[in-house]
Amino acid sequence: MAENKTSIGNSAYIEWMDSETLRYSDGEFSALVWVDYETGFFSAERIIRSSSIEEWEKMPEGCSGEIEPLYKEAIIKGVQRYFELQSRTCRVE
Repeated sequence: MAENKTSIGNSAYIEWMDSETLRYSDGEFSALVWVDYETGFFSAERIIRSSSIEEWEKMPEGCSGEIEPLYKEAIIKGVQRYFELQSRTCRVE
């Protein structure tokens, strides 16, 4: 996919990696997030699969790869903000 970064506030941004994967980046950290379409032929709503947010894709040397719950919540809020900016609905599962 073409590079398509969308700022979601401060230093954080979202970019699509493929049709079901977003990269959330903030500073030196990034995580991949699986998103899915809601069922239904004409549904445009997306589902954020929170279970996919477990480990950092990229992080500074010496940091733990595990995403702590507070960071996970920030990532989810960032992805929700992204869809809000795109005038799309989403839910977390």
